[in-house]
Amino acid sequence: MGYTYSPDNTNMKDEISKTSPEILDDSGQTFLEFVLLLATMILLSFTLMNGFNFGLSNMWKNYIKAIAHPTDIDIDYQ
Repeated sequence: MGYTYSPDNTNMKDEISKTSPEILDDSGQTFLEFVLLLATMILLSFTLMNGFNFGLSNMWKNYIKAIAHPTDIDIDYQ
């Protein structure tokens, strides 16, 4: 590809515009990025909360089993 340079760079601009399309309207891009980031953060938060909550519930169940072990009553966990 041969570029010819002129003082106002018109030939170079013509060559570049033929090879790469320009985005004419980028309004709303920031909002879209914010929404995608927010959705990612919410998904990550719920995943971590469920994992943390599951670990805590198992820990409390083990404590209850250790404390109530001498009894013959079967404890139903909810």
